[in-house]
Amino acid sequence: MTKGGLNAVTRALAIEYAQQGIRINAIGAGFIDTPLHKPETHDFLRSLTPAGRLGEVKEIVDAVLYLTDAQFTTGEILHVDGGSFAGK
Repeated sequence: MTKGGLNAVTRALAIEYAQQGIRINAIGAGFIDTPLHKPETHDFLRSLTPAGRLGEVKEIVDAVLYLTDAQFTTGEILHVDGGSFAGK
């Protein structure tokens, strides 16, 4: 429910502020290799993604930089999740 709410807010704010030149986008991050996930959970987490691996922090950074440069993009939720959003 929370993710759905964030997606709806992203789109609503994008529409509300587009005329002012303010772009609102979000990153839908998957399982990223950070200290948040203990090493003993990595095999299980890898099994949940079609890509079969954890994402890297740099991949999130790359997505943020892309959205920063994409001047005609607003209201977008960019999924950086190894295909999890597409389903497995």
